Amino acid sequence: MSILKNKVKNIKEEIGEKNALLIYNPKNLYYLCGIEGFGAVGLLTPEKWTLFLNENDYELAADKNPANEVHLEIYKKGIVKDTIKELVKKGRISEIFVDNIYGEALRNLENATGRRIEISDVVERARMLKTDDEIENIKKACEIARRGIELAREIYLSEKRISEHNLAAELEYFMKKCGSEGTFEEGILLACEKNAAHIHAKPSDKIIKGAMLVDLGAKFNNYFSDFSRTFTERASNEVKKHAEFIENLELIIIDKIYAGMKIPEISKFAGKEIEKNNFKLFHSLGHGVGLDVHELPIINNDSKEEFTENMVFTIEPGIYKANKFGIRSEDTCLIKNGKAEIL
Repeated sequence: MSILKNKVKNIKEEIGEKNALLIYNPKNLYYLCGIEGFGAVGLLTPEKWTLFLNENDYELAADKNPANEVHLEIYKKGIVKDTIKELVKKGRISEIFVDNIYGEALRNLENATGRRIEISDVVERARMLKTDDEIENIKKACEIARRGIELAREIYLSEKRISEHNLAAELEYFMKKCGSEGTFEEGILLACEKNAAHIHAKPSDKIIKGAMLVDLGAKFNNYFSDFSRTFTERASNEVKKHAEFIENLELIIIDKIYAGMKIPEISKFAGKEIEKNNFKLFHSLGHGVGLDVHELPIINNDSKEEFTENMVFTIEPGIYKANKFGIRSEDTCLIKNGKAEIL
């Protein structure tokens, strides 16, 4: 059985016999069929996996579907709701789930099909565990991002009159030349001194001095990586001391993680260690990485998940002092052979 067919089989088992899943999220569609289409809609039933595409994308998708792993149809107005209504009428499906629509759009779909539709994150949850191919793509994205981090340090140390904005632009250009398909939607996060106290600080025209925090990721074959480093060679001894604490804490945290560990256990440990140093952890300790740079699982105290073999995620402890500094250290990690390792 192919990887894609196995993914579809697993989702069918999760949603249950005689149930259907409507898929609107482009990343979820790509995960299940390897095809990208503007405004595409997927319909997974016990009998068939169908992708509805506009006429142009239908022609393009045919080349990516040689084994007919997904049934392709040209999208026409009303075709999705009519297909569902017919399946319900014939008794072939009972419950209907959907992955990515809310509010009025959901109500309109319910009215059109005459059935109650439940929101489901079944595909997002399946995406938490990566295949070997997905892991290889993420590893390559990590290699590119690591080169970006290295260049960031070189420029930070050598150029005394470069702005946050210009350095971020150089890094993004460099990583694209290295093979990255892009970076985060909001771009590279890069800030120095008090600007870095904003947890998601975007680059400004400020000339870089003092400590500098850079948070970047690469994208390879649609899969992301995510790294953060805080450079302190031009910072005060106080900031250097705090940065050393965070860098060491990140490695201690990663070393403690194992397959089967409840996620809140490590999140609470990190929070307590940071509180011992008179700071608070203002954000999640980490998050899943894959087709989205932020996906399940969320590494925080409220998570219901546990670390599992082939799960890819970040660990990113950080401390912040308003109008003074921000310090964060982050790596993309994988659970392999029962333990966490840095990719």
